[in-house]
Formats: sequence, C-alpha cells, structure tokens
Amino acid sequence: AVTSLITGCKCSGSEEGNNDYKPSITGDAGEVLIVLNKQLWESELGATLREVLGGEYPYLPQREAYFRLYNTSDKDFSGNFTIFRNIVKVNISPDYKESGISIKKDVWARPQCVVSIKGASAAQVMTHILENRELILNTIEQAERDRLISGYKKYEDPKVREAVTKNIGGSP
Repeated sequence: AVTSLITGCKCSGSEEGNNDYKPSITGDAGEVLIVLNKQLWESELGATLREVLGGEYPYLPQREAYFRLYNTSDKDFSGNFTIFRNIVKVNISPDYKESGISIKKDVWARPQCVVSIKGASAAQVMTHILENRELILNTIEQAERDRLISGYKKYEDPKVREAVTKNIGGSP
C-alpha cells in the first residue's frame, strides 16, 4: 500500500520570529516553475502537470490559463531558478518508501511558495497530482492573492479606508 503524506502551510508572508535574510522572489504574477527533467516533462506526467496548472479558467469570455508554466531540470535548478515565486518540484525515486505532497513557504526567497511532490514512480506522482489538483491550484492561487494584498497594504490610503468603512461597512 502506498502511504500518502500531505503537509501544508500558508504560502506568503514571513514566519514570526524568523529574521533570516532571504532575497525577494523573481518572476511575474501567475508564473510557476516546474522542476522536472525534460524526458518526464514531455511524458504523460508533464502533460498532467500542464493540464492541471496550465488549464483554462472556466466561465471567462476568452481563453486564459491558470498559470504560465516554465520548466527546468533538477540538475539546472540553481541560482535564479531557486528564487522563483512559485515552484513545483517533482522528485521520483524508487528509494522513496512514502510518497506525497508537501507545501512550504519561503524556502529560498520571500514570499515564495514551493510545492514538492515525491513518489517512487511517475505513475504514483501523477496519481498524487490528480488526487490533489485542487490543493495544488488553491495553494498557488492563495499565494498570489496574499502577495497582491501585501503589496496593496503598503500603499493603503487611510482616508479612503475610513470612507469605505463609513459608507459600506468596510472591506476585507
């Protein structure tokens, strides 16, 4: 039997009490770096990742993908790639006794979201992706929302906030 392990955390902001310096993220909003070798990227596993993360938003009048996807191999994953805003890292090894998904924030940069998927085979990883597609999508979408909110709060106009609160009862 396959043991599945899913761990998670909110994917933005910094952890309280953690003052370690980390560089700012790179990449534009809506971009995701997939760390997976070229052979697997071009296989059914890669097609599954492209379908889940690059699929189209429903109900829009024009075609628009959830995210813009970029691919790099594990051996090339260093330097500026490590500080990308959203990273999905796929690890496949027959040595893994447990398979699963882990979600971490601020691993190499701030505010960064890293989704790691590991398994003993490509088929096992693909199963985890399909079974947890909503978790993966929602995690990255929430990280993007949190970054936007954080940016807007820096430039918040207190007078506008007070007027909105007075007239319509506040904002989120």
